[in-house]
Amino acid sequence: MAIFHYSIKLVKRSEGHSAIAAAAYQSRSRLRDPETGRTHDYSRRKDLIYKEVMLCEHAPPAYKYRKTLWAAVQQSEHASNAQLARNIEIALPVELEPEEQIGLVRSYIKSTFVEKGMCADFSIHCPDGKPSNPHVHILLTLRGIREDGTWDVKERKEYELDPCGNRIPIIDSETGRQKVGKGNRKQWKRVLVKANDWNDRELAETWRSAWAEAVNEALQKKGLKVRVDHRSYIRQGSEKIPTQHEGTAARKLESNGGVSERCEENRQIRSYNQAVEIGKTEAAELGRLIHKRGQLDERARRLLQGRRDSHTGRRVAESNIGAIAAVERAGKIDWKDSGKKPCAEKSCNNSAKTYRRPPRR
Repeated sequence: MAIFHYSIKLVKRSEGHSAIAAAAYQSRSRLRDPETGRTHDYSRRKDLIYKEVMLCEHAPPAYKYRKTLWAAVQQSEHASNAQLARNIEIALPVELEPEEQIGLVRSYIKSTFVEKGMCADFSIHCPDGKPSNPHVHILLTLRGIREDGTWDVKERKEYELDPCGNRIPIIDSETGRQKVGKGNRKQWKRVLVKANDWNDRELAETWRSAWAEAVNEALQKKGLKVRVDHRSYIRQGSEKIPTQHEGTAARKLESNGGVSERCEENRQIRSYNQAVEIGKTEAAELGRLIHKRGQLDERARRLLQGRRDSHTGRRVAESNIGAIAAVERAGKIDWKDSGKKPCAEKSCNNSAKTYRRPPRR
């Protein structure tokens, strides 16, 4: 069934990573890195389903070629600890056909990343040709592109302003005067301002939520009841345990007849989660039966109350019949001799006779 997996990582030069190497790996192609001179060849991999480069507004058409795009990205970054790209890995719903998966990914990337000013290089994989683990790798640029097609800055320095909108001078603690630089230029306080918010942690929640909504909408259109949730089990209030990422090494060990500790642990977790789901289903069924029992008890109570009301009605009717008989007898009674006060004139609809007050003697 469909699962939610959404991993976000940064490609960092300080960790020995390369944007071209990442692009070659996910696109299953052979690319040479002009920065290091190394050639990264993953063309022998047979699990590639689809790959494409999507460009943002003002991006040069030459960036449609991933080698040109990522070579330009690395050339624009001069720092030894520069962040080169953002790598996102997402699990795809197995309920959708490959063409539907491609359409879902393209629509999501366009609305979430490309329209915000990023260039996206994505590839869809299906390991060993098995439909049980389809996923997509998305490589995103971190700099915007100006109208002239050049890379924008990641951050810029601006003057820090006081509440009145005036620049704040840098005061020398020894002289108490404003510091001056070369050429007697006065120094003012400055702050770093990010050119975009793409590195904000809060934005990751927005991306994850948007993906869950897109997947659920696609599943709903296909008439399926299964849904995904971007929240953790803890946030959902569920007792389930999340599985761990197994990786290619663990799966390769399993495919060769071995047993991976991580895969074995995930199997145990899945068994536990299945038991939790069964217990949840049984609890829901029990709740339904209890509710139904309550409805039956209510119907029985109303039926019993109706019978009691019917019995009470019979008793009242019998009492009325007795009263009518007494009235009939009263017509033959000498009210003076009986010593009883005669009753007022009464009539009965069930009788053809009309009983009147006897005359006084």
